[in-house]
Amino acid sequence: MFEALKNLIANDIVALIALVALVSPPITAIIDNLFKLIAKHIDFKRNVYDNEFNHKRDLFENFLSYTGQLHLDSDRYINGLMKAYFALSPYVSKEDFVYFREYCNLVQENNPDKNQERLTFLLNEHIVPCIKKELRRYKPLRK
Repeated sequence: MFEALKNLIANDIVALIALVALVSPPITAIIDNLFKLIAKHIDFKRNVYDNEFNHKRDLFENFLSYTGQLHLDSDRYINGLMKAYFALSPYVSKEDFVYFREYCNLVQENNPDKNQERLTFLLNEHIVPCIKKELRRYKPLRK
């Protein structure tokens, strides 16, 4: 009787091992695919984040580039500055947007002698710090 019980337990253990051997590969594949999906999603979010930052940086650089070229030929570069101004406007906070608007309005007046001091003040005290603040918000996601 003891021998029969021993054989029954041994058969149950063998059956359990066989069942686990059959079930474990699909479970492992499901878990592996789930982790790959999560990794792909994280990578996608990082790419979107990086692309958005690069786009924003390009807009700000474009604005600063046209600002720097205004003293060379304001008639030639004012349209580019205005396009850059409108393109970056969604990325600037309401508080800082006031300074961008005033700066562009003064540039459009096309009176550099009268407005030079105010333009310099706006650029150095408000616009450039705003751009630095916006670009510092970028935190590279871990790879």
